[in-house]
Amino acid sequence: MVSPSGGRDSKSTGTNAADEDSPEKGTMDQEEAQKSARRSNQRRHTHNSREKLNVKFKELSRFVAPNVSQSGSSSSTKTHKSKIISDAIQMYNNLVKKREALETELVFSSLEKLEEWLTKIVEKKREDLYEILEDIVRVFCVKQEWILGEVWAPEMTDEKVVLKRVKCVKNPCCDRDETLFIEEFIDHGNVHQYEPPTGPQGRAFQTLRPEWLSDLNDPTIFPAGETARESGITTACSLPVKSEICNPPILAVVMFYSREAMPFDSAKLSLAEEVFKSAVSCYETRHMFAQSNMAEQTQPQEDNTNP
Repeated sequence: MVSPSGGRDSKSTGTNAADEDSPEKGTMDQEEAQKSARRSNQRRHTHNSREKLNVKFKELSRFVAPNVSQSGSSSSTKTHKSKIISDAIQMYNNLVKKREALETELVFSSLEKLEEWLTKIVEKKREDLYEILEDIVRVFCVKQEWILGEVWAPEMTDEKVVLKRVKCVKNPCCDRDETLFIEEFIDHGNVHQYEPPTGPQGRAFQTLRPEWLSDLNDPTIFPAGETARESGITTACSLPVKSEICNPPILAVVMFYSREAMPFDSAKLSLAEEVFKSAVSCYETRHMFAQSNMAEQTQPQEDNTNP
């Protein structure tokens, strides 16, 4: 401000100077500088991360799609990166399929390899028979080209036996798009159970004989026929899993399904019966041996000391 005498207001001038040199002003400047430094670090970090990501995409592109062009605008770069990811996922899925196929081929390459594999899974999953059966169902889905396999277990409810699904296995070598068709059929098995002799599961349980069904249209023969048709399933096979020592002898029923028309194949059926029989025998032998050892350990030892 200017005083009436034409000079400056010393009080006002003093206040402005105090504002410029105040501690609050210095603190604000310092905070602003810190914020600016943080923003700069964030921009640098983002830039470096993008550069590293671009390098990884280039490496991945050379690995999965060597003929894909690396040039283009920013929009084409986005498309290109999505294509690289899609190619990488497809390549991974193909590797999984090849691995499953090779492992299955190795399992069935000789009787010795088959017995070795069965012994290994029984030892690994010795406490759960249904998990053992699940592994066998998986290799048979690959070996015999079934799209889906199931394990159904007997359960006592209200003084009657019902069969409930305890395991469900999709063929790991099938494309995901193909297995999407059977999701509704899988959901159907989650909520339904069968009382023998209803359904192929119930009949296999009661008769102790396998069934091969190429016609799923009769609901009295195949109660899930409508859902199966909507899922494209045309063939079903049921197989009882029997014990040599238990009474009743039935332990479970396994089911296989295909979206392809599969005529009856006695060789496929016989092979499956033999493998499941060997697995159960190995499982029961191991448990009998374990129980025998436990009984010996708990048996009181005789006192041989002289009185």
